[in-house]
Amino acid sequence: MKHILSEVRNKINSINDETATHLYRTSELVKEFGEFLNLTDTEISNLTDGAMLHDLGKYEIPQEVLYKKGKLTDDEFLIMKSHVLKATMVLDMGKFEENIVDIILQHHERPDGKGYPYGLKSENINKLSKIFSLIDVFDALTTERAYKKAMNIDETLILINKGLGTQFDKEIGLKFVNFVLQRANTDVNSSVI
Repeated sequence: MKHILSEVRNKINSINDETATHLYRTSELVKEFGEFLNLTDTEISNLTDGAMLHDLGKYEIPQEVLYKKGKLTDDEFLIMKSHVLKATMVLDMGKFEENIVDIILQHHERPDGKGYPYGLKSENINKLSKIFSLIDVFDALTTERAYKKAMNIDETLILINKGLGTQFDKEIGLKFVNFVLQRANTDVNSSVI
């Protein structure tokens, strides 16, 4: 499996775009958060590997949808959501550990069942996927993209806090907020909580 990940990293290194840099940023951030949570080395390794692979299906999405400025139409959003399942076509999922596959397939699932691609509820979402979904959204919100400006950390944490229990696992989400605040050397009693 490490050989496959090495090939993927080499391929990503040859691409200089938003998706590639997002993969690297989330991989680094999820490693830090995993250490903050005192996860096992195996769990942290699965998280970082899952982060490097989670959006590879986006390379199968038409550029005009992937980098569209402004809001996507309903049809375009359906195309964008397909990146999760397209990853299974890009990667031979049988070669990866189950937790890594779950991160790839479940990183847009939500505890309230309104996520995709399967509409899983909290009890059916893998713990590592719940952890990674916070990292994925945090990085997306705090990074400038072709279609949007970056949000500051306080604005992002307010949105994450509002999504606790619906979009994000509440227990993991509260730990993530504390992690970000500590990482940013911000007072834990900040007004965003």
